[in-house]
Amino acid sequence: MKRVLNRKSLSEQVAEALGEDIRDGRLKLGQMLSENQIATDLGVSRTPVREAFSHLEFQGLLVTKPQSGTFVFSPSQEDIKEIFEIRSCLELQGLQSSLKASEKTFSVALHSICEEMDSAFNAGDEDKYAKLDHRFHESFILFSGNRLLTSVYNPISLKLRALANNNLLIKMVDEVSHSEHLQIAQNFGRKQFFEVKTLMTQHLARFEGDLDQYQMSDPI
Repeated sequence: MKRVLNRKSLSEQVAEALGEDIRDGRLKLGQMLSENQIATDLGVSRTPVREAFSHLEFQGLLVTKPQSGTFVFSPSQEDIKEIFEIRSCLELQGLQSSLKASEKTFSVALHSICEEMDSAFNAGDEDKYAKLDHRFHESFILFSGNRLLTSVYNPISLKLRALANNNLLIKMVDEVSHSEHLQIAQNFGRKQFFEVKTLMTQHLARFEGDLDQYQMSDPI
């Protein structure tokens, strides 16, 4: 766990550090958290830790159970399906907004990511590919220029990466999915935006339809 740096309020720094630990799997899904231990690890008092807990609970990354304590979120299969449904809605809106806000810059970034994805796919580097896959999807939000959309999407993105890094979703790199990524970027470069929207919709819908093929743990 990283120690806090003096660039934001203490509670924001603690929330950011904890969010990164949840995202990267250093804090496991369902793990009980101790205010005292986290305060000691980060070199702060309990007050900013308590405030960070409240912030992360609001985002759905932590859950407080009366007379039990505070835990990292631990989703059921239905929870996971809902996460992916919301992700689809947000990314499709992000695509629409990105076309208006920064079409050219977005297109260049998308092509760059897909070139890296293609190299990782051909090399069989699944860890690198998974990180690039997250970058690909997050780019639809990043280039939208919509701060509210970004603030809503960020906790969803953290949850998705936490699921992957806790091996809650296990699936090999999919050739069909990879091909869809490349087609989306290619059509974007050709300014065939109707095809981009259609492909993106199909890509997200197919993934949601495949969720039952993933390994999912029971909620804690």
